[in-house]
Amino acid sequence: MVDIDKWNAMPTHVKFLNIGSEINRTINLYEKKSPYVHGSFDRALELIDATLKPSLGFGGIWELCRVRELLCALVFQDNTDNNAALKRYFDTFALKKNY
Repeated sequence: MVDIDKWNAMPTHVKFLNIGSEINRTINLYEKKSPYVHGSFDRALELIDATLKPSLGFGGIWELCRVRELLCALVFQDNTDNNAALKRYFDTFALKKNY
């Protein structure tokens, strides 16, 4: 369970780092056909949803909703077409120097 007060106190790029980490974990577990993929998937959705609750501005909401859609397509529809794009998207936050 996400501590909402602590989560909301974090800078947005740190939230995206945490979300990206969980999404990478989900993709890696999915590719290995691990039984733990659903726990990681649930955690990723929980972090995304906690981030969507407060206002991010229109662009941030659209981006996170799209990420959520692609992640659900991976797990529920077996659509792996966007795995590399998801990883690349979150790598940009990992490469950010000042956080």
